[in-house]
Amino acid sequence: MPGSSRFFSVIYENYDDVDKIHMQWDNLLNTQFQKTNTLNSNLAALYQHATNSTIEHFPWYPTWPSDFRTLQLKTKTYSLLHHFLNNYPHLFKYTSLSPKRIESILSQLDMKMYPFLKSSAITIQKSFKQRGIVMTTGKKHFLYAMHAILALKSIIKTSLPIELLYNEGELDPWQLDELQRVGLTTIDITTKLNIPSGTIKGWAIKPFAILASSFEEVIFVDADVLFFQDPKHLFSSNRYQNTGTMFFYDRTTLKTAFEFLSTTDFLKRFLRFPSERLQKSRLWNYQSAYEMESGVLLLNKKKTMPELLTACLLNYGEYGKEMYKGVYGDKETYWTAWEMNGKDYYFVEGYAGAVGYLHEIILDAQLSKDFQIEKDDSGDPTLITEEYHMDGVQSSTRNRFKVGNYTCGANFHVDESGTPLWWNGGVNLNKNIGFNETYNFTHWAVQYADQKEMRFEWESDFHPFCLRLGGPQNVGELATVNGKSAKGELTVREKQLVAKYKSLWENILSLYQKKS
Repeated sequence: MPGSSRFFSVIYENYDDVDKIHMQWDNLLNTQFQKTNTLNSNLAALYQHATNSTIEHFPWYPTWPSDFRTLQLKTKTYSLLHHFLNNYPHLFKYTSLSPKRIESILSQLDMKMYPFLKSSAITIQKSFKQRGIVMTTGKKHFLYAMHAILALKSIIKTSLPIELLYNEGELDPWQLDELQRVGLTTIDITTKLNIPSGTIKGWAIKPFAILASSFEEVIFVDADVLFFQDPKHLFSSNRYQNTGTMFFYDRTTLKTAFEFLSTTDFLKRFLRFPSERLQKSRLWNYQSAYEMESGVLLLNKKKTMPELLTACLLNYGEYGKEMYKGVYGDKETYWTAWEMNGKDYYFVEGYAGAVGYLHEIILDAQLSKDFQIEKDDSGDPTLITEEYHMDGVQSSTRNRFKVGNYTCGANFHVDESGTPLWWNGGVNLNKNIGFNETYNFTHWAVQYADQKEMRFEWESDFHPFCLRLGGPQNVGELATVNGKSAKGELTVREKQLVAKYKSLWENILSLYQKKS
């Protein structure tokens, strides 16, 4: 292919042209990969030139951790070689390369790019087997983890095996004993990966847990997640099977954890060639501070190994520190890794909503001016006049308006068919202020992309997150988008399931709360 022999050698001679190199690289790959029936010696030559140039011209660990643009070029090249080895073996005849040579180069790059690996990614990949659920927890969320595990095993009765990975010292010996007693496989992540104790904390451990698990296909589940149905059916999704991914959207909100720099601006600094999917997304268009909720996600690790390694790197060491300056936790690092490597990924339709109870919101006239005010039978606003008394004498009145029923409760998600699937936060009212107070689960609501009218009240110490959608407000009137219900009442079976979860939670508290 003309010019491809110099493709990599010019990278550090002309660093200012990194964007131009990205564009040339993407154009070459896209032109060829779109013609899958005509893959030929030109594409093979591109692979060979890439292979011959990588070691010689790339200092494979960037000299400064904030240089995500150069890191993207490197991870994309690594992904390219991995893709060549696993998906196009028939092209080797056009080159002087061999599978062993590519494996050797990838193994060298593993040690240079991914210092948390104890052995090569190819060796690790060959050890993967079957499908399963992966979780992580520490002392703080042990009660939730026990609840979620027993819910999956004894109430949902999933046949999927479950592995729980933890960081050394983050669980007490008695907690590990209890987890193993209920038939769980527990794995100290430091025995699988080169992660010194205390290096990875909190959210950051999640992609590493996925990597270190023994499963080839993984459903990662946060410790406080509960399901309305067996998650194993998610593996049958055509979109999952095509991409090796299944992600879920977070709630639409402009509330951000960062005061001076939005996540969108941060990511636009180095994602210079966003996919069409990303260009249409809420986050990219400043319509939401967050895009992804990582409480549940599916990965086929064999199909997506380079992207998973990139996600790990974005949560690791100095890279992680830099990344967390612009993104809130691990959740945006997954699809960002796929974008960096130019690979497709799949989000289930439907932004996160709420599952819980209906709550009528009443606001002062001034506060309610931006809301769609409820009207009575005569078409007039539903006005509530409240009287205030002092020493038995009326002192003042205040006019307030009803602004409709909100669905208040936990962060909630539907499956591809629009059926209730999972929520996080457990069954108690607010996991951050106490364990004992639970709330009723009767209704749910979820936002779809075409629903522009939406209001919410953020969670507080007194109530959970509350969501109000546009459209019909009466109970029993269902707003629909593309034939899918945007809100509804839980079925009898779903309500019975929640009742079982509450009973199980009470048992968990009676057994373990004093110990924890």
